[in-house]
Amino acid sequence: RIAGTPELRLTDHTWLNRARFQERFAARLRDGRVLLAGDAAHVWASIGGHGMNVGLRGAHNLAWKLAAVHRGEASPALLDTYEAEERAGVKAFLRLMKLNFLEHPTTRLGFLPREMLLRAGLATPRLAPLIERAVSDLDAGHRRSSLSRAAKGVRGLRPGDRAPDAPVVAEGRETTLHCLLAYTRWTLLVPDSVGAEELERLRETVARAAG
Repeated sequence: RIAGTPELRLTDHTWLNRARFQERFAARLRDGRVLLAGDAAHVWASIGGHGMNVGLRGAHNLAWKLAAVHRGEASPALLDTYEAEERAGVKAFLRLMKLNFLEHPTTRLGFLPREMLLRAGLATPRLAPLIERAVSDLDAGHRRSSLSRAAKGVRGLRPGDRAPDAPVVAEGRETTLHCLLAYTRWTLLVPDSVGAEELERLRETVARAAG
């Protein structure tokens, strides 16, 4: 009755709960040596698992920055970018949620056409990947972070975006980009249009860099 789907029957349930829709975010994510990460920083409706996605991404963002500062590879000021980035990401997410009709509560009359529209979209080869990316939260990034250098007039990927996986050649062997992007080392990506001489100069420059 509550879901507006009379054909749905729940049996042998051990726990049921109703939650209010709410949008709350911590006033501060850092107070000296105390930092809030993940779900400790926000409260909102758990529809679609977006809260978990945002929480995991926030904890990941904080983890690598804490590690870099702890190892002396970055200034403690790096931790200040965590709050700015997470606050911007949460605001963008909440704006999106207000426009996302797929996850809003609805009546029986609104539920049926919504389901038909979603099924038709998932069955369309061009639309299905777009819908999947929209609900996965994988497109979220930090373009406006102080760590991301502005790239005006650039289409596609920009500084601060999440890097997509792609086939690459590393040290003469074929692999994937995500396999290379480990936190144990730095990875320099070079387009295949770079000539042999320029590539060798790049190698010499990188070899002199610490870490």
